[in-house]
Amino acid sequence: NYAHLSFNLGPTLLSWMQEHDQIAYLRILEADRISAKANRGHGNAIAQGYNHTILPLGNDRDRRTQIRWGLADFRHRFGREAESLWLPETAANDATLAALVDEGLRFVILAPNQAQQLRHPGEENWLDVSNSDIDPGIAYRWLHPDGSGRELAIFFYDGPIARSIAFEGV
Repeated sequence: NYAHLSFNLGPTLLSWMQEHDQIAYLRILEADRISAKANRGHGNAIAQGYNHTILPLGNDRDRRTQIRWGLADFRHRFGREAESLWLPETAANDATLAALVDEGLRFVILAPNQAQQLRHPGEENWLDVSNSDIDPGIAYRWLHPDGSGRELAIFFYDGPIARSIAFEGV
């Protein structure tokens, strides 16, 4: 399945698998290689911070350390640069998103209830989406607060589908 859907496994679990279930470990690495080949270098594996740290709760140094170590572990295991980093509990704030951009990441996945407002390109008015009324089928753009124009794509997962798969036996 991992060759056909996005996934993340953290460094701790991957280290354990490498030592205790090498067949599964190698299959996961192979699934990412298959997906990268099928998608012009864009593999399905997503990096994760080195530990399961809630990044917005850390100071800037700890946040950047978690991101950098997670990216280094990803590069070591998967043999390519990560394009995204899974945020534990999808916890995010501007400092965390800025750190992801600073480390060269291109997108992040968040929960639909994390969006409060959005503005369509070329429009001045902001729309309230705080009731999770956001289309998970399109990407959104977050601009770095330093005014540089650097950006991060944000994908919001489909809440009802995710709950059905995770908790309702779909």
